[in-house]
Amino acid sequence: MGQITIYLDDDTENKLKKVAKSNRLSVSKWIAGLIEEGKI
Repeated sequence: MGQITIYLDDDTENKLKKVAKSNRLSVSKWIAGLIEEGKI
C-alpha cells in the first residue's frame, strides 16, 4: 500500500476532516474513494 504526503493550509485541512467525518470515513478512505470514482 502506498503512502502520500500532502500539505494543506489549516482551513482546508479542517474542511477535509469535517467532510470525511460526516461520511463516517477516515480522511485516507474518503480521498481514496474520490480517486476510485475518478473525481480526482
